[in-house]
Amino acid sequence: MKHTWRQKPIPDGKIAQQLQEQLHIDPALATILAQRGISTYEEAEHYFRPELSQTHSPFLMKNLEKAVERFNQAMKNNEKVMIYGDYDVDGTSSVSLFLNVIREHYSNVDFYIPDRFSEGYGLNLEAVKKIHQQGFTLLFTLDCGIRSVHEIATAIDLGIDVIVCDHHEPGEEIPNGFILDPKQADCPYPYKELCGCGVTFKFLQGVFEKNQWNPQILIENLDLVSLAIGADIVPITGENRILCAFGIRQINEQRSTVIDLMFRQAKKSYPVQLSDVVFTIAPRINAAGRLKHAHLIVELFTCKDLPEIQSRITEIDLLNTERKTLDRQIAVEAISQIENATNFHYSNVVYDEHWAKGVIGIVASKLVEKNNRPSIVLTKSNGVLSGSGRSIPQINIFNVLTRCSEHLEQFGGHDFACGMTLKEENLPAFKQAFEQEMEREFQHTDCTPYLDIDTEIDFKNIYHPTDTTDKLPRFARILQQMEPFGTANRHPVFLTKNVYISDYKILKGEHYRFEFQQRGLPIRISGIAFFFNEEFAPIEDAKPVDIVYSIGVNRWNGKETVQLEIKGIRPAERS
Repeated sequence: MKHTWRQKPIPDGKIAQQLQEQLHIDPALATILAQRGISTYEEAEHYFRPELSQTHSPFLMKNLEKAVERFNQAMKNNEKVMIYGDYDVDGTSSVSLFLNVIREHYSNVDFYIPDRFSEGYGLNLEAVKKIHQQGFTLLFTLDCGIRSVHEIATAIDLGIDVIVCDHHEPGEEIPNGFILDPKQADCPYPYKELCGCGVTFKFLQGVFEKNQWNPQILIENLDLVSLAIGADIVPITGENRILCAFGIRQINEQRSTVIDLMFRQAKKSYPVQLSDVVFTIAPRINAAGRLKHAHLIVELFTCKDLPEIQSRITEIDLLNTERKTLDRQIAVEAISQIENATNFHYSNVVYDEHWAKGVIGIVASKLVEKNNRPSIVLTKSNGVLSGSGRSIPQINIFNVLTRCSEHLEQFGGHDFACGMTLKEENLPAFKQAFEQEMEREFQHTDCTPYLDIDTEIDFKNIYHPTDTTDKLPRFARILQQMEPFGTANRHPVFLTKNVYISDYKILKGEHYRFEFQQRGLPIRISGIAFFFNEEFAPIEDAKPVDIVYSIGVNRWNGKETVQLEIKGIRPAERS
């Protein structure tokens, strides 16, 4: 899919100049900071050097103090406590975090992860009945529960108190119980974008503060919080960025046995960044829930036995390999369907009763990448159609589903991702309604796929004359200090014009490795472009070129060098 290049607006020049002078940094870096809303030295200091002390008091969250008191009562009375979490990365990380931290102080606690295939997302009545029969009197729902009004009411009727730690948008009716969700309309908590694991962390932080426990074990488990933040695609801003930064630091400096072995299994070297966690660890976690059962992940993250950990990691790696094979096969079939769908121009809705339910969300993402259309992939499960949807940045797919809800049995989600169930006989009407709503969205919204560029630089910005070749240039080192990158704090993207390709190689038939040089500058910088054969073919002989890229680091034989991660390339514009 081709993208239109678009440069971000230039911020107030006075602010950028002031930041440049105060921080002694390159003008391009000062511009990027100003673009991200940083306007003072103090704000820049917090950005570059986040501290846990900058996070908010957990007791600012509505109902948190009451929830802590209820949990303390349960511990005092030795009640049986059940931790119920979603089967995705955020949910399993939340449950693992809770167990790792609380079992140091209280042992009468167990967990429940619903089966993706037989139970589906969220709290369900059969699970509530099982939990009651087993004698549990306090139930936590982590990364779910905010819309489980009926299920929570049933639990309360059965004598089970419920504490919800969720981050999803509430419905019109809020469940009874102790509801912790910063997105409640009347919740005064200052930061609204926590993931489910983040809300769980704030609850645990409240427990530790109330009981005056040593918080060290909370800090040691921030690696799970950073994993959930990255995988759930919440904004890397404010409190999320602070928690994530410390979680990545924990992984690099005092990594847990589980995460360390998972990186080694994937042949990943340290130090790692959030993107490494998202693209190496998260898919393996999801593979267990997609193809088998997500309780394997909680058992892994809470395990203390090294041989058992190693065995489980090997099993999960094999599941991930199987998952990749499945989603490739289904993607080919799904793409064939959309290419033959002549009456649908604004959306992709595809269905096959044999597709594996666990990978349809991945396939939906691939369809969006294919033609920049919001996409829903459906399969049959338990007698109904079960689907997963993904959207483009400009369109809130949850809002669109709300307007199509008359054709659905259940649905949920957020701006970019959703899930739903519907009866098979309602599929034609749903497809038509979804297409019509998407047509309206496209008519009123600029849905062009853009490649957003932060600022234009030359290679002399990256390599200053004072830089030496035995270590990374200062420009790249400062960029590293802007980590972790993710939603709302993206890796800076640069444009450099009139670059010459001095050499290139094709890798595995679809990737390119380049050597770039600018006229008049002695600097040669390598670059890598993944899955680039179609885009590069028309300009293979064109010189010079304009390139769009982010700046990465290549580590080889103990040496670090700058590597441009190419996002776009085209013949240079002639002035």
